[in-house]
Amino acid sequence: MSNYVITANNIAELGGAQHVAHTLARGLASRGHTVYLVGITPVVDPHTYPNGGYAERTLMPQIWPEKTSANGDLRTNLRAQAVTELQSLLRSLGSANIVATQLWSLEIVLDALGDPNPHFPVIGQYHGSFAAAASGRDLRRAEKLAPQCTYFTALSGEDTAAFAQAGLTNVITLNNPTTITVEQFTEATAQVRGNTIDYIGRLSAEKGPDLLLSAWQQLQASDQVEGITLRFTGSGPMREELVARGVANAEFADPVDNAAHVIGQSRLVVLPSRTEGAPLVLAEALTLGTPVVVTDVSSGIREMIAGQSRAVLVERDSVEALAAGIAAGIAMESDPHPVYSQDDRVFEALEGLFLVPAGR
Repeated sequence: MSNYVITANNIAELGGAQHVAHTLARGLASRGHTVYLVGITPVVDPHTYPNGGYAERTLMPQIWPEKTSANGDLRTNLRAQAVTELQSLLRSLGSANIVATQLWSLEIVLDALGDPNPHFPVIGQYHGSFAAAASGRDLRRAEKLAPQCTYFTALSGEDTAAFAQAGLTNVITLNNPTTITVEQFTEATAQVRGNTIDYIGRLSAEKGPDLLLSAWQQLQASDQVEGITLRFTGSGPMREELVARGVANAEFADPVDNAAHVIGQSRLVVLPSRTEGAPLVLAEALTLGTPVVVTDVSSGIREMIAGQSRAVLVERDSVEALAAGIAAGIAMESDPHPVYSQDDRVFEALEGLFLVPAGR
């Protein structure tokens, strides 16, 4: 058995990256490995994830501040402390397989290691789409960081090919693990299906909740959603703006740590994102047999819904297409007998990558 160090920007938010990091830690620990889950910064409102036999550590003593003209020294000192703390952990272990689930955490890992070290092979992960990376600065960051890793992973075959075309010679495909537990599956499938259309996630522009609310208004005007409620579960910078629109039969609920419970009650789950990688809510809805409507924003999404009879793919950033997709989704029936399957191939793949490294 081996030591594993899994890093994320933080390990206490209710976010997709955090769910993935904790799921990786729990899965590897269950396979007999010694696992350390490491966050770079603490967060304002930390969430406690159920622990599955792994150690947790946060490197910075205080929350990483937004950059201003006055806090440059503070940021420099906090970053240096994070590197030093990680170096101390790695020295105490002597050797470890490192999985960096986000680019910033990968930067800290590589700074802590300094020169390539065969005792600490590194797999860097990117959980967005190639299109999202290329539209911002993440592609440039990946081009700089990936050559220092043993492997760099993308979420779909199409994105892997695109990163390779951009010059990343060690990029491979590694899917996200199943984040829903058998206990959550059992509880969710025991729920009575309601009459809600559900959005579950951060209320921010890239996730498209404003598009969903506008599509909902169109459907209401055409009397296609009588007796149905649109429910937003989550928080974020757009919440007040969305609530202030005062749209009938649209309600807002606080974030939940168990999205499967909400999905199990749902008639239809909608993901109206403008940018996305391989969303966990989509994976959970498909697992639970709940119909989904999702925008065509990544190859990860297209691969996830391929062959799925309860999934509607619609044009990105189009209110009209989203409204039509929701109307089609409402007509679908949920799977009355979904079957839970715990897929260990992600954990087996990680173990195999560290056994047969590609070299740096």
